Amino acid sequence: ALSKRRRRVSGQVRSGELPDALVDIYTGETRATGSALFASGTRSSEVQNPTQGGESAPVVVRHFDAPDDPGQVERSDIDSAQLYRINAMLDEAQVGPGSRVLEMPSSGGALPVLAARRGAHVDVLTSDVEHAATVRERAHDAGVGGAVRVQTIRGPVPSPRQWSGTYDAVFSVERMEVLGDDGTFHFLRAVERMLAGDGVAMIQTITSTPGEQDDTSGGAAAGASDPVDPVAPEIVAESLDVVRAYIWPALNYPTVSHVTAQANRAGLQLTARNRMGSHYALTLGLWRSAFGARERAAAAAGYDHVYRRLWDYQLALHQALATVGAIDCQQYVLRRF
Repeated sequence: ALSKRRRRVSGQVRSGELPDALVDIYTGETRATGSALFASGTRSSEVQNPTQGGESAPVVVRHFDAPDDPGQVERSDIDSAQLYRINAMLDEAQVGPGSRVLEMPSSGGALPVLAARRGAHVDVLTSDVEHAATVRERAHDAGVGGAVRVQTIRGPVPSPRQWSGTYDAVFSVERMEVLGDDGTFHFLRAVERMLAGDGVAMIQTITSTPGEQDDTSGGAAAGASDPVDPVAPEIVAESLDVVRAYIWPALNYPTVSHVTAQANRAGLQLTARNRMGSHYALTLGLWRSAFGARERAAAAAGYDHVYRRLWDYQLALHQALATVGAIDCQQYVLRRF
């Protein structure tokens, strides 16, 4: 599912973006490739002390529940929910006039456009030349081309020689998990290197949830009337073998403790995390519905029947895992020590 310009780096980790022709089929006008956040959902919060989750300081944990009746949400709602999610991330990082913002890597172009409209100066990193041109075009069409700089890099994580800079806010949306176990540290180390002393990093990523599946707030999809049995981690891992074989070879959903430990090792402290797994399940359902309704468009874009079945399968698999709470979409709010 990666672009034709992909290359192998760091073992089985592949750089490159999802083809824009594929993303355009099912994600909506925003072309945002991460979970949406639906404004009509409910939320709650708690403070976890270090003894509870292994964090080095108290962490605010927010639980975002999807709307009580997901049937009332339509495919046309996906764009407003994506804009709501992105603006919530920008708000949390206090992005405003003069802010220096980095998105690493690109998640479709909507985030830098919205940040630039707030008066921020935005850099976007991507390893795909064609995707870089697409994001530049979207920023230009939105009237913020002068405030958005898109740079191509080699591989998924830039070395200091490839890219350096200091940013008030660093964003990443559902890409860290495709870098494998070792890649988590290298990615977060790059984030720390480019984060200003008082800056904020917001990393949205899919997380494995062993031991958290009984806590369905933010984990299992809203609307489930009966409790579900926890799914063993090894079953989750095996279920993703097909996805690893054909799409993301190094795919590995980290646990909260793994992300926290690697962040600390990289010099970052977790201050908050937002759990929004039910929104992720709802997003995947809407994406799958849109993809199924646009099979002719997918065929016209060059995706044959076998590939379309593969893409529908991975959407359905992730939706099922998110629905039962085996995986969760979480946003990690990180600051330098």
